[in-house]
Amino acid sequence: MTTSTNFSVSIDFGKKDNPGVSTPVIFFTVEVDTRPTGFNGGKTTFSAGETIHYLIRKSWNVQILTEVATVGVIHNHPDSKEHIIDDYLFLGVNTVNLKTPCEGNYVDYDWIGDGLGGIRVINSTQLISSRAGDGVLRVKYDTPVLHSSLSTPSSVNGITDYQVILTIKARCFS
Repeated sequence: MTTSTNFSVSIDFGKKDNPGVSTPVIFFTVEVDTRPTGFNGGKTTFSAGETIHYLIRKSWNVQILTEVATVGVIHNHPDSKEHIIDDYLFLGVNTVNLKTPCEGNYVDYDWIGDGLGGIRVINSTQLISSRAGDGVLRVKYDTPVLHSSLSTPSSVNGITDYQVILTIKARCFS
């Protein structure tokens, strides 16, 4: 049995040196779908001949150019959404970055305890409160998810225990 490793790449090129000016955050992650109710049914290890489903989450300013595997066949599936509920800490600031982009610049939110006023969403990735300070914000939103899978052969040149490299090339723009 070949073990599959979860991997995640997150890139944040948002500029922090120009207060008051919002620079788009570039967000890009790829991970094997290990959710208990996900496409792999919570599985984290895979054998040759199985199909491995993976999820791509990206900001609006990232375009996927190619998905290539050294072995197997990649299948792209219809895009979907995932509902996220998460807490964010404001520690003397009025801006935090979402862990995944939200759909349509919209979030539902509630301050837990003392709040910092209204919330605006910028570029689907940043939350800005009315004022700086300390506060805990519970946010609910939908995030777009690109769903792909890799169907692997039961053997490669007679080898049944092998590794696969998946390369995803993307272009970032603002």
